[in-house]
Amino acid sequence: MYSVLTVHYTYVNSSDITNNAMYLYIKCIISYLFAKFNGYVVIQKKVIVIMTINQQAEVARVMTGSTLSDAQIVNGVRSTNKAVKNKASQEVENFAKTLTQPFDQTYPTFKTDMAKIASKYNLDSAILFWIYMEWIDANK
Repeated sequence: MYSVLTVHYTYVNSSDITNNAMYLYIKCIISYLFAKFNGYVVIQKKVIVIMTINQQAEVARVMTGSTLSDAQIVNGVRSTNKAVKNKASQEVENFAKTLTQPFDQTYPTFKTDMAKIASKYNLDSAILFWIYMEWIDANK
């Protein structure tokens, strides 16, 4: 038996991104991950976010605690082969499914295990986070 959660978000344009908009976007990601981690079926997701690569890199750093530069994150994502991306993302997905507490309580574990999985594949956790977000989008 699944619970159903409808997740709604708002449009954020990169030209007017502010700290508040960045906060809302991160909140959007956290809400989505919370739903996924807690067995909800997300039946509607209205996410229209247009961000620059630099803003996407900032989100990856905020979520993982990474200190890589924007260029290092982007280069790491681009240079990682598809097989590694799929395997690492599937491992993150399998781990994420084991989290049973609310996301705010599991976030420290998520962050730590994301770093462990990234290390296993010789990636920084921000690179893996970016890869995982792309993988989620491609596999929904």
